[in-house]
Amino acid sequence: MQEVKIDEDVIRVYDKERMLIELARNKNKMGYDEYKEIVINYRKIADDLDIEKIEEYLKNYTNGDKLFEIIQNEVF
Repeated sequence: MQEVKIDEDVIRVYDKERMLIELARNKNKMGYDEYKEIVINYRKIADDLDIEKIEEYLKNYTNGDKLFEIIQNEVF
């Protein structure tokens, strides 16, 4: 989680690694075209993603191995 300051307000937002995990978790809840577009954009920044951070986040999920497999197959 990151904090972003906009004017006088501080807003907490997920970083790109956590958003990728949320994408993998919810891939069946969104339309195929929307999902595909997001994955394509993640592929463009794959070299900038912190894999260690993704692995740390996934330790908190009971299905972390499955999510990591989805991310590996779809993005990397």
